Amino acid sequence: MPSCAAKCLVETIPQSNCSLTDTACICSNKELQDNVSSCVLQNCSVRESLTTKNITATQCHQPVRNKGNFVSVTAYALGALSLLAYGLRIASRFSQSLNSFGWDDLFITLAVAADIPLIVIAPLSVHAGLGRDTWAVPFQDITHMLYLYGWDEVIYFFIIPTTKISILCFYLRIFPQRPFRTAVFIVIGLNVGYFVTFFFTTIFQCRPVHGAWTRWDDSFHGHCSAVNAQGWVTAALNLALDIATLGLPLRPLAKLSLSLRRKLMVMFMFSLGFFVTIISILRLKSLVALANTQNPTWDYVWIAFWTCLEIEVGIICACLPAIRSLLIRMMPDLFRSSLSGSSKTPQIYYSSNPRGPGNTRRTSYTQHGRTGSRLDGMMSQRPKVDSSSDFIPLVDLENVRTGEFSRT
Repeated sequence: MPSCAAKCLVETIPQSNCSLTDTACICSNKELQDNVSSCVLQNCSVRESLTTKNITATQCHQPVRNKGNFVSVTAYALGALSLLAYGLRIASRFSQSLNSFGWDDLFITLAVAADIPLIVIAPLSVHAGLGRDTWAVPFQDITHMLYLYGWDEVIYFFIIPTTKISILCFYLRIFPQRPFRTAVFIVIGLNVGYFVTFFFTTIFQCRPVHGAWTRWDDSFHGHCSAVNAQGWVTAALNLALDIATLGLPLRPLAKLSLSLRRKLMVMFMFSLGFFVTIISILRLKSLVALANTQNPTWDYVWIAFWTCLEIEVGIICACLPAIRSLLIRMMPDLFRSSLSGSSKTPQIYYSSNPRGPGNTRRTSYTQHGRTGSRLDGMMSQRPKVDSSSDFIPLVDLENVRTGEFSRT
């Protein structure tokens, strides 16, 4: 035991009703334990404090905690689901034509490409000590775990805005009206700004850079920014961008000339991403709890969990419209009830010719074209629809391109 800790024990134990040799009394006396811990923190270095805590935990037969499997299983399971969702999205695209691959697909591909190393980092972090109490982890492993956590943060600040930009580019396929598109481009710009600002701020949060993973033991000589405050700001701004991104299409969708059931169906599809917003709030709550942690390898488990959940669910939500399209083509009988309209409710179709996110072309709107959306516009005789048709039912939103419609 470090000499500074032994001195604390000698000075503190006589003030209690325990003797220096009564281990059972010392271990069961919470007030004494708190007083000893306070003394050790004031008089010992971080490494000496951790060594003392490890010795006392062993002598008192405290349970060895380990949530490493929870972290690894979460990363593997959610990562597999997001990769499956992406694979189905790409299959949906290529089942139509190579020309259907758009900017939204490009950005989600970039997000998935960055997600793969993030999935790999999770078990590596567990091997380095994530999920265990810090005092039970070798010092060099603590440094390595924080190094991996730093990479985790950097990748996070790339994937999150990239996923949102993919969703925003999808909006550009659907809504041609200039004010809405202007708003979408503004939010895209804000996401780009978010990425540039916090990607590099995270990398250079300490000078020298290695302070981000070596300062934990107070041996680092340099300067670091207020990391906790930065974490709260980034989480709060990410939450605001979530709300802006997911809230953009709700008003024009509400104005669509559809039956209430179909309108709710379309709005539900676009609103699934609000689940990610809830996850962002829970992640922010975890960041607040980490403000004064003295046990990072244990306390980082929940921030790792919410970060993983936010990223993977975000990717899955961005792929859902394309997955629905693929399922409709593969199992049309299963979706027949949702695709067939009554005689009183018009069945609306649109062309699926691909257009870039910045490209639009003039579309004439009559009758129900109240919103200017490519989901709502010129009505004509319904064409015959088969697997090779250029027209897709309205509820299949992932291929909206130009704005031609038909009506039963």
